[in-house]
Amino acid sequence: EMMVKIFHYLPPQDLKSVVLVCKEWRDMGEDPTLWTWSVVSLNSREDFHKLGFRRLQLVEEIEVGFCDLFWSSSIPETRGKHGCHWQQQDWVELFQVIQRLPTLNTISGEICTTDLSFIEPELLLSVFQRQEELDFHEQLSHQQVEHIFSAIAENRCNAKILHLGRIRPKSTLSPQLFASAVSNVEEVMCGGNVTHEQMEALFLTIVEGGRRMRKLELISCDTHDIQPGLIGAALNRLEEVRTANTWVKPEQVKAILELAVKDESELKRLRLGDMWWSEFHGFASQLVMLAKIKFGKFYYYDTDGFTTPDDDSLSLEDESHEYQDDASEEGDEGSINSDNFDELAEYGDQGFDEEVMRLMNIFNVV
Repeated sequence: EMMVKIFHYLPPQDLKSVVLVCKEWRDMGEDPTLWTWSVVSLNSREDFHKLGFRRLQLVEEIEVGFCDLFWSSSIPETRGKHGCHWQQQDWVELFQVIQRLPTLNTISGEICTTDLSFIEPELLLSVFQRQEELDFHEQLSHQQVEHIFSAIAENRCNAKILHLGRIRPKSTLSPQLFASAVSNVEEVMCGGNVTHEQMEALFLTIVEGGRRMRKLELISCDTHDIQPGLIGAALNRLEEVRTANTWVKPEQVKAILELAVKDESELKRLRLGDMWWSEFHGFASQLVMLAKIKFGKFYYYDTDGFTTPDDDSLSLEDESHEYQDDASEEGDEGSINSDNFDELAEYGDQGFDEEVMRLMNIFNVV
């Protein structure tokens, strides 16, 4: 027992060496608590036996090897052969083996793009519900998705990050189940297959409060018909919001910003994609300026496939550090908080412009 405690202090390379010293040390070195850091690579069913080793019974991550679904003509060794050597029964057996590993919570590699619709839903759930990050594409059946979403909604899943790229049954998952599950995950990326009804239900659930979601990324989502008041209230209950290829109408942006500059808002980071400055002309410029003070450059435009800040050479992260540094150098006189926002809103146009320009200079916004 004392030797095992000593082995715990060894870095991985040294641990690999000490188990080769003698049989006694090898037996002690087989303790599973010494090898939890290991990432087990599985390139075919021939590797499944690794997961039976005593030392690997408490591993937390496995990596599924490359599976090329196309014929390869560029590599001489594989020319004329189908690249994928994973068969359906291989995946079923793998999931059955994983069931016996109680601490495994991460499966990386090809599993996120593999068609798994043939796996029995309960078997799939028994593995997926332990994962901290779930990545959905078009690889799951409607029944499998319902099982997983129900488990998330009922707090029977460990998922902290959820990627909803392309869920196969786009319109068959009920908006209520979708909203209940998705809002119960800390960080979510929604893709183009999320329907308007599902998105609206999600925002309503967020507004009600008491959910785990803190970060939401909307990629090619259907949000343009969502009521401005609803989208504004929902996004201000989160800590971070990003959009890309998602049409956020000016009245929706206005509703978001009007709440974002108030004390009650929980929003700390905002990035609205594919928006020009001209799209903000329909409402008060001071609102945009106050938002820039809080978030930095919160809108950008995607040009030729490259996401670049609009007329800005600094990233948001760089800007936020620069604002903090400048403000700290100015001392209390240069500091600003949400109390100042309400005071500034009471200024007339001229008074407001003078005060904002002073603050802009302090925070290096203009």
